[in-house]
Amino acid sequence: MGFTFSIYYTPFILAMILSTIVMVYSLRYRREPHGRAFFFLSLGGVWWAFFNILEYGFNALPVKIFWANVE
Repeated sequence: MGFTFSIYYTPFILAMILSTIVMVYSLRYRREPHGRAFFFLSLGGVWWAFFNILEYGFNALPVKIFWANVE
């Protein structure tokens, strides 16, 4: 049930970092009509990438199914 790290997680880690930067930047425009939607879109990108790393990183099937359902 251990977590294994792979080099193939690099795009997900980069997606998390970039989405977090965009999310923080979009806080400047939270008063604008589309600024809040852009914030939540970026938050969804961070959420997706983080749980994809967890889903792909664990080896046990029940744990993989759990993280796939959370995602």
